[in-house]
Amino acid sequence: MSDGGEYNDDLVAFLELIWGRGFMAPGGPALVKKTVAGLDLEGKRVLDIGSGLGGPDMVLAGLGATVVGLDIEAPVIERARKLVAARGLSDRVSFKLTEPGPLPFADASFDLAYSSGAFTQIAAKEAMFGEVFRVLEPGGWFAVYDWMKGPGPISDDMRYFYKMEGLTYAMETPAFHRRVLKKLGFDRIEVEEDGGWYRDEAHREHAQLAGALHPRVAALLGREKADYFVENWRAMLVVLDKGEHRPGFWRAQKPLAAAKRSTSTASGKEKMSRKVSARTVLPVKIGGKGPKTVKTKIANPISGSPKTTTQNFYTDATGGFVSGIWTATKGKWAVDYSEEEFIYLLAGKVKLTAANGRSKTFSKGEAFVIPAGFKGTWETLAPIRKFYAIQDRSAGKK
Repeated sequence: MSDGGEYNDDLVAFLELIWGRGFMAPGGPALVKKTVAGLDLEGKRVLDIGSGLGGPDMVLAGLGATVVGLDIEAPVIERARKLVAARGLSDRVSFKLTEPGPLPFADASFDLAYSSGAFTQIAAKEAMFGEVFRVLEPGGWFAVYDWMKGPGPISDDMRYFYKMEGLTYAMETPAFHRRVLKKLGFDRIEVEEDGGWYRDEAHREHAQLAGALHPRVAALLGREKADYFVENWRAMLVVLDKGEHRPGFWRAQKPLAAAKRSTSTASGKEKMSRKVSARTVLPVKIGGKGPKTVKTKIANPISGSPKTTTQNFYTDATGGFVSGIWTATKGKWAVDYSEEEFIYLLAGKVKLTAANGRSKTFSKGEAFVIPAGFKGTWETLAPIRKFYAIQDRSAGKK
């Protein structure tokens, strides 16, 4: 559900070909179930924000819920109603056409607010999260799978992806979602990336679009459009592999009444448990296969054809602190740091030159810090392998 109608018949037909009948976002029934895992939906009232073609709503109904799907696009809702009727679920699933803005429901109307692939297109997230809080019953849950972004400004690669998508995106960081949910009064907040699940899925989808599915898409939409979507997916893979495009989950609960919570011993124990777990040391496995190695090429290098690999071993809950292993082949390129980076060179040699012309060279066994605000060039003089720890101090404030 964006801030305006953008899904024409051709795009809807294409998305169903990729993601399955009734789905306008990835993952199908399995992802819907994962998003609400552990929540008892039997007899519960569920609101699906940005319900699209109704596929998720039929899954939620199958888990025992009565579902109201909300969307701003009349043709999409009409398709959803027909699909739900064909499945014999019209008594459990209904749809409501709305306008962007406040939710058209009374306070405390639902036990769960669910969404997938909608909030990434809603710019006024804080206002909409506030509306979700309002329409939830005390103790109700807000459970979402959606697309987020990494810290820092939007790159040219991301802008190109947005252009290819042809949709209005308003991605924010995991830290932004956590901060706003907390500010609005939600409790038991969990915000996490999907561990690379959709990145891997997108690679598979791209291979299909360029291969076995290409004739079917061409027959449906024409060869030019089929080629367009192959490039669209390639552009998405670039930002997924870089870690700039960060799909993930968030879940939060509207607290019970304060008086009820204050008299609950179990609630007090749960709070204490969460405090302790927040301070627990987190083991990071370095040996073995490790996290997926992401390979990229430096865009617009000053010299050479530098290639890099990244193995990100850890990202904190805010998305502002990351650490791992990075390599680079010989070459020189411009850098502009919005974050602080600690570097320990495991191999190689690098020359850093600031915008004022002053330069320093570091070799294997040396460590250094690049401060936020540094602008200049990075020149790999001998192939680099480094350990990095990056802190974006703006992440928790965004």
